Amino acid sequence: MIKKNDITFQFNVLCQRTKWGEGDSVYTELVYITTDELVSFIIYYYHNDLDKVVIRNLYVDENNREKGIASSIIKSIQQYCKKNNKDLCLWCHKDSWLYDWYKRIGFQYYNIKDENTVWMIFNDL
Repeated sequence: MIKKNDITFQFNVLCQRTKWGEGDSVYTELVYITTDELVSFIIYYYHNDLDKVVIRNLYVDENNREKGIASSIIKSIQQYCKKNNKDLCLWCHKDSWLYDWYKRIGFQYYNIKDENTVWMIFNDL
């Protein structure tokens, strides 16, 4: 559950699945969605690197954007990671507005994912 202003978002786990990535990497992902389907995101972790939590596909319905909802979700996940000694990571296109937004909220460049994409890690100063 995440609270922002006078709104409470209750998330349900839509599904949990284990997948095989590149090479021998195996990861488990959990898909979270609000009951009204206005907000969703995916959290996953690699089985060979349990110290990292990755967030992806963070979605906020157009009518609910610019209200701090995405920031609140990321902050809640950051708090979980800090409490459990895990790094919060994500990847995004390096030439997108998202890259700049993630930098403003505390993420920093971590590594190159591919030609157009970079990994970012939350820097808890």
